[in-house]
Amino acid sequence: MGRAVRITALSWLTVLVVVGGWWDPSGAQEQAPPSGSSATLAVTPTDGAVGADVVVELRDWPDGPVFVGSCGNEARRGSEDCNQPATRSVLVREGRATTRLRLAAPPIHCPCVVRAATTDGELVRLAPILLVGVPVGPPVLPLAGRADAEDLEVRAGTRAGDRGVVDRILPLVAGPVRTELVVRVRNVGAEPVRDLVVTAAVGRTRREAAPLGRRTVPEIAPGASTTVTVPVRIDGPTWGRYEVSGAVYGLDAPVYFTVPTRVDPWLVEAMLPIVLLAVAWAARRRERRTGADEPPCVPLADSSPRVGDQDEGRSRAAAYVPPIASAP
Repeated sequence: MGRAVRITALSWLTVLVVVGGWWDPSGAQEQAPPSGSSATLAVTPTDGAVGADVVVELRDWPDGPVFVGSCGNEARRGSEDCNQPATRSVLVREGRATTRLRLAAPPIHCPCVVRAATTDGELVRLAPILLVGVPVGPPVLPLAGRADAEDLEVRAGTRAGDRGVVDRILPLVAGPVRTELVVRVRNVGAEPVRDLVVTAAVGRTRREAAPLGRRTVPEIAPGASTTVTVPVRIDGPTWGRYEVSGAVYGLDAPVYFTVPTRVDPWLVEAMLPIVLLAVAWAARRRERRTGADEPPCVPLADSSPRVGDQDEGRSRAAAYVPPIASAP
């Protein structure tokens, strides 16, 4: 009897909990991540010059890495219209992410946009931006039958170029550096390669890289090669390791290159001991001048009041006899 009552009570309690909404089976399950259909991309401000920073906000995106970059041609051809070396990755957590993006010159003319895309390219969002200094041109649509990236051989390096005496001395004292980027492009395929665009940037990292402009190669015949030179300037103070990076566009996939370079201001290191010795010498000289302006030190015997003449070590003055107090 008692057992039947307990079973009946448990049954009614279960009904009340489920029907009354005290327990929601769906709420106990982990919520699914955003599907991406409502994903948004916002850029602040909506205009800026090359090298300026903008704030990029992602909302309702699937969790994971997202690539963000500045693009021309309204990104009609996808990432090909974007500056790949300046593109950065941001990690989305709980559907949200905020990052700063340094605007870089795209490999093609504007209208320009900021493009955000997942690693698989399934989710893409665009935000228009007015990129000051980049010309506006007609839309360029994707072309079928582009040359294979494997048909292009790219070699890059740096050289001193034509520099004056001052330009050669300034890097030795951590001043600005002037050099040249040399990109040699060779067509190893059987068909001509047309309308190539070479872009480059320089900085300690790709995120901090400053754009160096772009160069256009109209055509390269099979087996032929061409050389593209881009002036490179690194503003002072300069020291340590830098990276000149870039890409060649116009194929079915971009071809990237990186040239590490280093600035050693050894003249500053050599001059440092000399500067320290000069400072020490100046301080010592100032100390000596300060001591010369003070009155000379006088021995205590010469500065004491004269008590009497000395005669063979004994004074001729009368000896001091203390008075004797009289008895009361």
